[in-house]
Amino acid sequence: MAFIRKLFKRHAKFNNTSSNTSSTDADGDTDEDSDVDPVVELLTEYESTAVVPVEAATAERNTGCRLYLQQCHAYVSKRKQCVLRSKRGWILEVALPAIAVIIMMAVIASYPVDMTQPSMPLHPWLMSNRRDIPHLQTFFSFKPTNISSIRTTREAYSQAIASARGWSGTRCLPHSVYKLVPEKYAYCNLKDYTVPSPLPALTPEGIQKVEATEKVSCSCKGADFFCPAGAYVPPPNHLLPTTDFLMNLTNYNVSNYLIKSRNEAILKRYGGLTFMITENGSAVIAVKRLLSNQSRVESLLNALFNDPNATTIGLDVVNFLLADLPPTQYSRLWYHNKGFASSTAYLNVLHNLQLRMLLAKNKVVQGKALPSVVLL
Repeated sequence: MAFIRKLFKRHAKFNNTSSNTSSTDADGDTDEDSDVDPVVELLTEYESTAVVPVEAATAERNTGCRLYLQQCHAYVSKRKQCVLRSKRGWILEVALPAIAVIIMMAVIASYPVDMTQPSMPLHPWLMSNRRDIPHLQTFFSFKPTNISSIRTTREAYSQAIASARGWSGTRCLPHSVYKLVPEKYAYCNLKDYTVPSPLPALTPEGIQKVEATEKVSCSCKGADFFCPAGAYVPPPNHLLPTTDFLMNLTNYNVSNYLIKSRNEAILKRYGGLTFMITENGSAVIAVKRLLSNQSRVESLLNALFNDPNATTIGLDVVNFLLADLPPTQYSRLWYHNKGFASSTAYLNVLHNLQLRMLLAKNKVVQGKALPSVVLL
């Protein structure tokens, strides 16, 4: 029996992880087993002590963008915990920048800075040659016509151009009214100026010469623009109080003349004006005269419809058509694209010229004649 009990004890030692090596028999005696050694499991150096769950071993691992997002989420979460725990970080990263911005805003508000830019004066003399007294060249032209109303407007423009301050504009205003900038070109000789009446113009013989020269063509040789002698006829000109030359290009082909005289006008000519007439201007004028006679239009509508409501509607339609009729004449602005302010400068000249033309003659303001209108 003792031998059988020893066998069962040996089997228990091999299946139990405990390290007991003694046993007690039924008689209470302790029997030491000196034949069987204790079971000891030693770990090799290549075995891992980590316990990996089955779910983690079989789960699908993130790759690519999902892996980067997972890492970023872990990093941000860790950074968030660090920031929430760090009081010094809150002060350095949030409190100090906010205080600095508030202080700078208070300083800027206490010392206002004027950021407005002064108005830029627009006149043709901004493109003048600064090395000597400027003698710019400018021009105007009228479209020949036999329509009396257009000829009346043409005469009004001619008188405004020939006046002492017509084309020269703000340059010849008193310094108490307007001061030209730059002051170097504020010279204006009004004392020796005589108003031409009429403006210099071509004679019938001159018109024939101009028509003959329009058939002469220029050519480009290499990089130069060459025109033969007599390619154009010098136009009649007039010296303005501003030492500029005003040329009358009426009866000229303006574009043809500008191309042929380009070499003589370098740094001198930057723009001019042409007063044009709308095609079929006589027909437009006749329609305007017909529609402008309200009494005649009303009588025609009463004769046609014999209804007050229809007459009222018809008069409204007539007024609408009268407002939408094209103009009988318009102004064309010429400018040199190498002049940085030429387009706006000569547009300013045109506006000043029109305002002075529309002023009534001998208009008096507070007992003093109104010499000019300033338009910057």
